[in-house]
Amino acid sequence: MIDRKELRADNYVLGPLLDICRIKNSDIHQGFNSDCQPLPVSKSILLKCGFEETSASDVFKLKLSEDVTLVLNLVGCAYLLQYGDMVNIGANLNYLHKLQNFYYFFTDQELEVSL
Repeated sequence: MIDRKELRADNYVLGPLLDICRIKNSDIHQGFNSDCQPLPVSKSILLKCGFEETSASDVFKLKLSEDVTLVLNLVGCAYLLQYGDMVNIGANLNYLHKLQNFYYFFTDQELEVSL
């Protein structure tokens, strides 16, 4: 189950029938179906979000801006946010809606997802 506070319009989740659903503003404002489940991040989803594979297995990267790159390791869903010479390390980008929210926070834009 997903905490309603984690969701924004345009987030993707698994619907009650395990189909991929896109959250609409009305879903958030009029009530949220608690039967929805988070959509796990996978290699195929990362590629559909514009991430590029690296030479290291299970490691993908996405350029957020000229100076900022997001590096995501599928093992443990740990991420590195590289900004020039600085690196910020975190975890828990294991679901697509969390990755979408993270991307929006840093870029003020929606993550392009081609599902």
